[in-house]
Amino acid sequence: MTPGPTSLSDSDLIELAQAGDGDAFVTLLRRHDPRMRTVVYRILVDHYRMEAVLHSAYGEAFAGLRRFRAGGDFASWLYRIVYNRCIEGVATPAPTPRHRARKPGSKIMTASEAVGQALIALRLDERVAVVLVDGEGFDRSVVEQILGVDPATLDEHLRVARANLGLALSEGEA
Repeated sequence: MTPGPTSLSDSDLIELAQAGDGDAFVTLLRRHDPRMRTVVYRILVDHYRMEAVLHSAYGEAFAGLRRFRAGGDFASWLYRIVYNRCIEGVATPAPTPRHRARKPGSKIMTASEAVGQALIALRLDERVAVVLVDGEGFDRSVVEQILGVDPATLDEHLRVARANLGLALSEGEA
């Protein structure tokens, strides 16, 4: 009996997908999609942009799968594509949502809303660094690769992001 696609490793699924097995690629995406969604939403703080970014990134990943290096880390490769699409998503005006987000000070915000507001105020590279390292628990070397920065630059992004988040969240308590 042949193992089902969900029991195969990422490497095995990549090999099958590169050979033209569309189901293998879908299995790869399903395996990584929940974490991608979490990260993209935390970066963009917008469900509409999140969907657009993921749609674009997954299409790019499918188109570029044949160029994926054997033995490489699929998740890091996919995160890099998603990050690049996030940069474009930040530069693109958001569609008008059906439900407006609550404005700070208009009503009592939940902790999640307060963190979202504080995150969106950060520069994108700082936001991505703190979301991936502190929020998602990524290894720093992986985040350096995703952002294309050296360790000192990542340290600076994290230092500034953490300081600004602390300041923004402590102001909200006053």
